[in-house]
Amino acid sequence: MNLSSIWDFISDHCFEVAAGVVFLVGVGLASKRGEVMPEPEKKDSDGFSIVYATVPSMDVAKEISNTILQQNDAACINIFPKVTSMFNWGGGIDVSEEVVLIIKTVKKQFKKINATIVAKHPYSIPAILEIPIMNKENKEAEYTMAAEYWKKVTADLDGMLGGLGYLHDADVEHSKMFLNNLCSEYHLPTKAALDCGCGVGRVTKAVLAEKFDQIDLVDVTERFLITSAKYLGPEVASKIGIKYCCALQNFYPLFGMYNMIWMQWVSGQLHDDDLKEFLIRCKQALLPRQGFIVLKDNISPGDSYYDQVDHSWTRCRGALLEIFKEADLSIVAESKLANFPKNICEIELCAAWMGSGEYVVEFELHYVLNYYGSAVESNAMIMCNRRWFVVCHPVLDTSDCCQLAVQTKLVSVHTALDVLADYELTIISEKYPDDSRRLLAEYELMNDQYTLDKSCCRKLVITGHGQLPLRFYGTVQFHLRELLHVFRPDLTVETETHNFAFTNGSEQLYANIYFLKTLDSVYFSELFERYKRGVRRDVLLNVNFDQLLIFMTALCRYGKPVLDSYNFDLLLQVAYELKVNKMIQLAEIYLMKSKTIPLVRKIEFALQYNLMALLKRIHHQLTLQPPMTALNALHKYLHDSGESLSHMHPTVLSVLGVEEDYIIY
Repeated sequence: MNLSSIWDFISDHCFEVAAGVVFLVGVGLASKRGEVMPEPEKKDSDGFSIVYATVPSMDVAKEISNTILQQNDAACINIFPKVTSMFNWGGGIDVSEEVVLIIKTVKKQFKKINATIVAKHPYSIPAILEIPIMNKENKEAEYTMAAEYWKKVTADLDGMLGGLGYLHDADVEHSKMFLNNLCSEYHLPTKAALDCGCGVGRVTKAVLAEKFDQIDLVDVTERFLITSAKYLGPEVASKIGIKYCCALQNFYPLFGMYNMIWMQWVSGQLHDDDLKEFLIRCKQALLPRQGFIVLKDNISPGDSYYDQVDHSWTRCRGALLEIFKEADLSIVAESKLANFPKNICEIELCAAWMGSGEYVVEFELHYVLNYYGSAVESNAMIMCNRRWFVVCHPVLDTSDCCQLAVQTKLVSVHTALDVLADYELTIISEKYPDDSRRLLAEYELMNDQYTLDKSCCRKLVITGHGQLPLRFYGTVQFHLRELLHVFRPDLTVETETHNFAFTNGSEQLYANIYFLKTLDSVYFSELFERYKRGVRRDVLLNVNFDQLLIFMTALCRYGKPVLDSYNFDLLLQVAYELKVNKMIQLAEIYLMKSKTIPLVRKIEFALQYNLMALLKRIHHQLTLQPPMTALNALHKYLHDSGESLSHMHPTVLSVLGVEEDYIIY
């Protein structure tokens, strides 16, 4: 049998399965919006797949097929023997005879089927292909029926809530409280918002208009948008910007426009793939560093189910979280509406955000510490789901010294985000008010591991001059540069996508080679080509495991490279050796922006790692400064570091304008 006949077979069966989708939807259960459904059979109008796999023999094919069918992971498996396969392997071309498996199943069973094939397949890297089946014409028909449904709904409060208008007050109170907390905690600007599936403007009038200067509206029903002016009243109507009459699956919001995109009781109108794509477009519509997506909807206590009345889905929590994950959104806050009627599905509200991106927040903490020789903590401030406070600990083996440091702890583990921050800690002793101390920290990667017992934590040591107790007070000024969503908390664990191992011979870390390939590195590009040929690990004998862990964590933990003041030196060194250009560029930008790294050290880094853009910038800055600036910087560096001119490289001195002929050793 040739491949064209197999693909013809797949195409024929795609049509057959797609026809089944139409039937399943046609016999689905119906209910009013908001009512609890009896647990239905597991149906998913987008949820069928054809799985294609090759095996070396009929015995293996039957063993795999029997296991899959016994586990009820598929309804039917077709086996095609004597298929000729050609391989480009190890530099030569091999020809062998294989058996093809065509497995008809539902999408949600693919992971189990994949695991079964991998476990029973004699090849270390079996070829497995999933082909999703979707009847697009049927999906468009559902969207059309939903639009027709809403055309018949009354343009008032009761119509917007599916006959449950009495729920309006409780819903509004819940939404207002959530929005107020969100704006307060994240210092969210309130310039512009978008109300998705706005109807006549119920949420805009009761919630958004109290916060935002301008609100745009989008809804599939033109009559609602026309009626909205009357419903909103002249004061709120004056805040309305653009009214879009468009279904959300076809709507493209303006790029970089909004601080808030609000989606309430409308996400269920979209199929999973369309909801994911719409959320991705919403991310792009948020203002950089200043925007959130808020989604509020009913949550099914069991499986997701379809409502034949308004042609919408009520998703379970897991399904919604999976869509958020696929859209690269992180939940930073969430709330459940309490005291709701028992016959209504739970209503949850969550604020989502892109995660790994810049989001600048500035605030100040005032503190007082009474130190009697044992550890004490200051008062705390809650910001970005974290407690921020100052701690004072004794210094070991000394009786009159203590050390102060800034600490942070998560308030709720459900919204775990690491923080990249700058801060300035000011310390004043009540006994010596004129002797104030200051600790500057920039690009600090702060999380629950940023503690006094870690070497990366900045500390300020204070002497009590032999007298205890001491009373300290002062401020901490914070500048939070980025909130970072943790994608890979443990790199020592292998997953389906993070399956390429880096090892120093004894321990290993796992990464996604497809991601690493995007980092503009000859080394990772070569590994990717080897990966396609079946290689799954690389040995780095010239890097110890601690260095490897720091480097790979910086690359992979947040789904993008992240550099901080603690690790940048090592990252630059390893990135230079492995020619990871994106990390080198990131380090060069950090050196350009840093206010704490001495000028002399910047020049040394630029020369050592060939950072020409940095060197050019230093040259330019020095030409704009008074003649003695470079010499003063050199003198300060030598004084602070304890180095002498004899230790300085001549090229460094030359950049500073000091010629070797003028140096007396």
